Amino acid sequence: ASTLGVWITNSPSPVYYNRRLIRQAVAELKQAGFTTVYPNVWSRGTTFHTSRFAPVEPTLAKAGVSIDPICSFSLEARNQGMRVIPWFEYGLMEPADSEAVQNNSDWVLAKADGNPVVKMHGKDMVWLNPAHPEVRERFIGLVVEVLKRCPVHGIQLDDHFAWPVELGYDPYTVALYRQETGVEPPLDHTNRPWMTWRRRQLTGLLRELRQRLKQEGLPRRISLSPGPFRFAYN
Repeated sequence: ASTLGVWITNSPSPVYYNRRLIRQAVAELKQAGFTTVYPNVWSRGTTFHTSRFAPVEPTLAKAGVSIDPICSFSLEARNQGMRVIPWFEYGLMEPADSEAVQNNSDWVLAKADGNPVVKMHGKDMVWLNPAHPEVRERFIGLVVEVLKRCPVHGIQLDDHFAWPVELGYDPYTVALYRQETGVEPPLDHTNRPWMTWRRRQLTGLLRELRQRLKQEGLPRRISLSPGPFRFAYN
C-alpha cells in the first residue's frame, strides 16, 4: 500500500486550537488519500502539552491546553485508520531569549568569536549542545514524554536538529574536544576532522535516543528530514 504523509503545524493555521477543526482536518486528509499525519510537537522552544521540560506554546495556553491537539490528532487519525508521527520541528534550536537558554548558558553552542546567536527567519536563535549530558537528558526526556502520552507510530526529527557548521567553540565543547584529542579545535570551522568529530556528537545523541526508546518499549522508527547530504553536511 502506498503511503502519503502531510505535515501539520500551528503556524499560521488555527487547527491546533479547536478540536472541531482537528476532526475536520483529519477527515478531509483521509478523503484526499493521505495515510499519515506529522503533527508539529516542538516549536520555538515550546510544547503543545504541559511538559516537564518546556513551557506550553503561548497561543495554546490562551486557547486551553485541555484541547490537547497532539492526542486529539492521534485519536482522530486512529479512528480513520491513519498513522501519526510527531514532528520535532525545532530539534536542538531554541529562541535566544528562551528560559532554558537564559538559565543554562553552558548548554549553548557558540561561534569562534564567542557569539552563540544565529539569525533564522529574522529571529535570534541558538543551538543546544548535543554532547552535553543535560541537553541530551532534556531532549530525550521530551521525546519520551510525547510518545508516552498517546499512541503514535514513530518520530520525525527536523533539519534544525543538526547544528550550523560555524558552531562548537563554546567552553564546554572546546574542553571536550581537547580532552578527547589532546589539541585545540581548529579555527577553520570547515576543517574535516573537526567536522567529523562534531558530527559524531549528534550521532551519539541519536544512538542514546534509540536505546532509550528501546528500554521504554516505545516506537523506534526515526525519520530525519535534512537536505541533500553534501549540502547538509557542509
